[in-house]
Amino acid sequence: MKRLLAFLACALVFLCFGTAGMAHSPHDPIDVLSLSPDYGRYDHTLFIAISDHLLKSEDGGYQWKQLTNGLQNSHLISSICISPFFSKDKTVFLSTLGDGVYRSEDGGQSWFKENQGLNTTYIEFMKISPHGSIFAVDSSGELWKKERHENRWLSVESGASQITSIGFAAASLDKHVMFLGDRAGNFFISSDTGNSFYKKFTFPDSGPVTVIAASFDSQSDLFIWVGTKKNGIFKSIDGGVSFSPSSNGITDRHIIDISISSGDRSKLYATTWNEAVYSLEAGAITWQLFSKNLTTDRQADTEKYRSPHFRSVRLSKAFESDNTLFLAGFDGLFVSNTGGKEWKQLETLPIGLIKGMDVFSASGTTSTAVTTYGGGAYISDSWGPTWSIANSGLNTTRLSDIKYSPNYHRDNTLFSASMGYLLRSENGGKSWKKASLRYNGFRKRLSAFLNTVTAKLKIRFSWNDLLLRGLEKKRPWPTVIVVSQNFEKDGTLFFGTRYHGLYRSTDRGKINKKVWEGTGRTIPSLVISPNYSSDKTLLASVRGLGVFKSIDEGNSWKDASEGLDFIVDWKSGAVVHQIKKKDIHLVISPNFRQDKTIYAASSQGFYKTTDAAGTWHRIEDPLFNAGDNIIGCAISPNYENDHTLIVSLKGRGLYLTTDGGGSFSVLSRELIHQNHDIEYIKFSPLFPMDTSVFAASDEAVFMTSDSGRHWKMLARPVRYENKRQDVLRYHGDWAVERGREFSANSISVSDTPGSSVALDFVGTGIVWIGSPNSEYRKRAEIFIDGVVQQSVEIQDKPGVISIYGLTPGAHQIRIEVVQNGGTVDTGKVGIDAFDVLP
Repeated sequence: MKRLLAFLACALVFLCFGTAGMAHSPHDPIDVLSLSPDYGRYDHTLFIAISDHLLKSEDGGYQWKQLTNGLQNSHLISSICISPFFSKDKTVFLSTLGDGVYRSEDGGQSWFKENQGLNTTYIEFMKISPHGSIFAVDSSGELWKKERHENRWLSVESGASQITSIGFAAASLDKHVMFLGDRAGNFFISSDTGNSFYKKFTFPDSGPVTVIAASFDSQSDLFIWVGTKKNGIFKSIDGGVSFSPSSNGITDRHIIDISISSGDRSKLYATTWNEAVYSLEAGAITWQLFSKNLTTDRQADTEKYRSPHFRSVRLSKAFESDNTLFLAGFDGLFVSNTGGKEWKQLETLPIGLIKGMDVFSASGTTSTAVTTYGGGAYISDSWGPTWSIANSGLNTTRLSDIKYSPNYHRDNTLFSASMGYLLRSENGGKSWKKASLRYNGFRKRLSAFLNTVTAKLKIRFSWNDLLLRGLEKKRPWPTVIVVSQNFEKDGTLFFGTRYHGLYRSTDRGKINKKVWEGTGRTIPSLVISPNYSSDKTLLASVRGLGVFKSIDEGNSWKDASEGLDFIVDWKSGAVVHQIKKKDIHLVISPNFRQDKTIYAASSQGFYKTTDAAGTWHRIEDPLFNAGDNIIGCAISPNYENDHTLIVSLKGRGLYLTTDGGGSFSVLSRELIHQNHDIEYIKFSPLFPMDTSVFAASDEAVFMTSDSGRHWKMLARPVRYENKRQDVLRYHGDWAVERGREFSANSISVSDTPGSSVALDFVGTGIVWIGSPNSEYRKRAEIFIDGVVQQSVEIQDKPGVISIYGLTPGAHQIRIEVVQNGGTVDTGKVGIDAFDVLP
């Protein structure tokens, strides 16, 4: 009884006072993975899809480039197929769940649609045969085929109930066999390049066939492995006439993928819904699990996602010599150079990913600020050549929007946000103060406590679904911020959130009050009237529900979507979590008091209202197609006189109008030809004088000083904080110490010789930030790509060591603690952060 009372007392203390939350580093679910057929022999090219984004690497996954030119898709990418003759024809196909099929003939640099003959644009997956025929399966399970040099799809009668998998085996370029699996567990075979099929086998009580892998051995004997949803893997050694179970050692029988290495002694690799990677040696009967350094995320098990933890596994064409294979997972992309025995996670969604941008100009000076997915905030007061990193006071560096005060030249105030907090800086970004928005209900704290206990006991279970209701499962996260033009006097700002509605502050962001629930969905866009002090008007978009308007300081809201006809379809479907298909971006005229004009950019086209959102009208233009996906829009600060806007169409580039949307012209093909899709556009507040515009894609910031005809990239560093243990690899004894004098409020320290930290990075240089405190003194050695650079004594302020002039590309820095002259030193080596130079 005493123990029980003691436990309850401890639990009560926990619930009342809380505990430090465990933050998860940003991860990037890899939906699709495809390797060049010549990977490891003639190239190191691979493609991945993350939601609706396509990325390519030509150096084995260290450097990535997003591919956008011609890709106008607003739906998820479902598969990527690379031509077997890729080294010559540079042809790649991809399918989408709503936009059909795209084709590239230049290695992914540009794309065009190839949907002729299809009766649907919802393609579940595609496969390409060894001689280049492409096969697609649509949402009904119907099979479609297109020959290599043809541009029209033809329906194929397969006899399957609903196709769920396709496989091939090739003895030579002229001899190959094709296989199908369906939802009912049937297995089909074709010997005439997919023109006709006949059923060979049925796997009873096994659910759908999920994957088929096959190969001919040196004696031209055909071996087939079939993965199922319920009963694991089956093997055939007689060309598919009979199958026997082959799942010894595999505990999770829901098979996701199987890959076979080439060579005389082939090895098999398999992934399952919850576990990866299993390997089977040639001639063996028991699979071995290789999972060292692989990670999972319990988000995959939530109702929102219901996603496999592991997806595709792909092998290098030179696997026999390089032992390289890649694995796509919910928690990211992994690579192994040891045949699967050890894994390393690759950074595919970089922490420098841009999530917000703002520009301020006054008295001839311009300041630019961007926020990122995990690298914090960056501010430039010099038109971009130099940037300061503004992470002091931040516990997390995954930020959303950023906004300057309209009086920034006098008050030096900026606003930003992270999960659970509104952030405020009153010294130009040198430090941040937090206003907590955390929901601290009793059930929320009880669930957090029980989840912590469950995790320590290594039990895979979440108490959230059992204890929490609705929004209690989620923390408020500001997504978009607007500031009153009369901020100097009224101190007013608003911000929309994910799931938790709209907040208002009238004391410069110190105290924030929720004024609208926002229907429990994300608010991606918010505009405030330039004359808010008199008209009290705001407009907000709500994901999947349209536009809403308030004329009483945000206290009450009415639907303002009249004329946005696509909203009916949006409301009838499921809310899209992964992509911005159901978001609307709003921009308001600086002359709103007189012209009542607002623009709405969406995945279904571009709209305008001239009666303060009474009715919306679609903007028609010969350059636009019906339903074009508008991903960015900005309005000139001199709109009253120049009627100028710039819009960005996904996959097509920037367009300019100088008559308020009456007609458009192509502004510049420069950025889209370089595969930069622009999402953020900001006119300089002094645009009538300096003709400057700033823009940002996911990856980079650009500016023009000639109204958009020519653009230059504003190169910036990327900061890796000491807490990024997913990419900073610590070995030995390290401790974390906290203080506001450190970037992101913490530093990692060690006084143990032999302790080290390593970071793989891509750039031309790197800056090691130690500590400004004199306490942190210790001898350390710096290694770049395994070579000692210098032996250094960490000095007093600023505690910074810079290495420049590296060859552009992938490198590694390693800092190792060493003894000082053979004696034990009482000082420490500190790792505050690393700044990677572009």
